[in-house]
This record gives sequence, C-alpha cells and structure tokens, in this order.
Amino acid sequence: YLRGINPLETPCFDLWEHSHGMHSYTLATVAKAYKSFSENVENVPEEDIELYEQKLEGMLPEKNLSNLLILYLDPDLVDEELEKEILQETSRLTGEHGVERWKGDDWSGIDWTADTEPEWNMGHLLRYLVNDETELFERQAEIKQEYGAMPESMVRYGDGEYRPNVNTPLLWTEALYTE
Repeated sequence: YLRGINPLETPCFDLWEHSHGMHSYTLATVAKAYKSFSENVENVPEEDIELYEQKLEGMLPEKNLSNLLILYLDPDLVDEELEKEILQETSRLTGEHGVERWKGDDWSGIDWTADTEPEWNMGHLLRYLVNDETELFERQAEIKQEYGAMPESMVRYGDGEYRPNVNTPLLWTEALYTE
C-alpha cells in the first residue's frame, strides 16, 4: 500500500489541515508503523524503513511543535542533541496556558496567527509526557476543571484574557490529557 501511494512524494493534508505537504510527524508515524510491522511480519524491506527515517532526518529540526509529538511517539527517532534543542525551543515558547506558536508559523496560511493565535494546551501535555514537567500537567488540570473540558488551545482575546478556542472540547486533547 505505502509503495502504491508513495507518501514520500505525494502531497497530503497530513497532520495539519491547512495545506498540502508533509510534516516530520507524519514521517515519524509511518517509520514507527513500518518498524512495528517488521517486528511481526517477515520480509519487510529494511530499505523501506530507512527511506522514511532518512527523509525525516532531512526535515529535522523543523521549527514546529510536531517535534514534540515525535519525541512522544518515538524518542529513538531523534538524537539526544536534537531532543535537547526541541525542549529548549518549546521551553522558550511555553506560556501559562500552553506552548505558543512561533514567528513564521503559517498555520492556516496566515503569518499573523503567530502573534494572535493561542497557547497550545497539548504542548503542555506533551512536555509533561516527554520531560516529566509535572507543573505543566497540573496547570492543564486546573484549566480542565475551570472550563469542564480540555481545550485545543487558549486564545488571548481582545480584552487581553485567555479563553478556550472554538475547538473545545477536542477529542485528541482530551485523549492526551487522559493518558
């Protein structure tokens, strides 16, 4: 199937819905799936796994939050130096409600979102799972209790106050919180 659709060459909406392309997290997911499959099935070509890992290496380090997802999904795909860089970058962007977007992030194809878009609650949860930052999880527990659901992100509105965005509740944020 993977050879038939050739995901290394086929643009897709992959992890984020905003544009065609491919993110490092997508490649990491496929590489991990291939590895898992090869542990239980004979004759999975090693070069197929290597293709994804090589493409992933070429994309890292991307300046994006999907690198936290990679550290969570399969830390072995990231070397120690890159893991440290990812944690430093996201630490710099960590706010009270989550991990902020970075300058140049073009979510939805609009640069201005880097200034006005939210602090991503999943960033706190992933940093907790990857780096055992208990205080970040505790902050998310407070947010969940206050709003009754786990937001995708907290947006700073015109009054300067942060409130959950319209994607609240969001199943994958709830699932990550539960985990």
